[in-house]
Amino acid sequence: MLRVAVAGAGFMGTTHAQRWAALPEVRVVGVYSRTAARAEALARPSGAVATDDIQSLLAMPADVVDICLPTDRHADVAVAAFAARRHVVCEKPIALDPADGERMAAEARRADRLLLVAHVVRFWPEYARLREMVLGGAIGRPTSAAAERLQEGPGWVGDGWGARAAGGGPVVDLQIHDHDFLASLFGVPRLVQAVGGDRHVFTTYVFDGGAVATAEAASDMPRGYPFTSTLRVRGDEGVLEYVFRAGGVRPDEAGGLSALTLHPDAGAPAPIAVPPGDAYTLQLAHFADCLRRGEPSGVVSPASAIRALRIALAARAALDAGTAVRP
Repeated sequence: MLRVAVAGAGFMGTTHAQRWAALPEVRVVGVYSRTAARAEALARPSGAVATDDIQSLLAMPADVVDICLPTDRHADVAVAAFAARRHVVCEKPIALDPADGERMAAEARRADRLLLVAHVVRFWPEYARLREMVLGGAIGRPTSAAAERLQEGPGWVGDGWGARAAGGGPVVDLQIHDHDFLASLFGVPRLVQAVGGDRHVFTTYVFDGGAVATAEAASDMPRGYPFTSTLRVRGDEGVLEYVFRAGGVRPDEAGGLSALTLHPDAGAPAPIAVPPGDAYTLQLAHFADCLRRGEPSGVVSPASAIRALRIALAARAALDAGTAVRP
């Protein structure tokens, strides 16, 4: 039985706790929130112990601490968890400072424990299939890409969570998914340029070899705007395009649109069938398997999470400076 203590009872903490509890041979043993009532509400369905004291959570008999707190708290809580001989699952971004990410990775190695970073888009079935097809040559040599990630604002995220001091702002907290995914396709960009503002930003990436990409991230869409993400990758033999629109304002609300399509240069467009699956469940099931085997993830690593953070911070620096920046 894998025992999980969840730090955080907001949207992500709730998402993780519910998915953990639904997995076989997993038990949620504790939930922490600064607000005791929120901790109790999330802990009650799984019979977990609720606490508003993080040290009490770390002292619970758990195998892993799942950190779903504002990003500025990730490093200190992770380091304390490693000191308590716990494995760590940590929401993205790994931290606000690459040095903190490196410290987390170093403490994990020192404690001989796993650090698993929850970049959920890596486990999103359509994104994963798109990446597999691009790297497998389905559209020839990839030459460009364009991504979107749009949500209502502040809405369910809230101004406090998206503020730079707590979460890094949307270019870090929201757009990190696209920084990470584009880097997984093209490598670290040679230059990053960003224009816009803290709540709506357009980022351009220039990669070695001549490939270019753009990404739009917005957390200022009108109230009720459905959570939307898209990715289009152009190759010299065709295009792969993924369009996702949730059934509501949050990414896990059913009833929207999810379509992956191959547009070859020769021939008719072809919808790409992808086995159904909830990305959050797939991610945590993968992490559970890693924890049981005591082996790091082959999908996402602390190094790739730190790489994504460096790109995000370069984009934010470019946004502030009004000039291109090298990550």
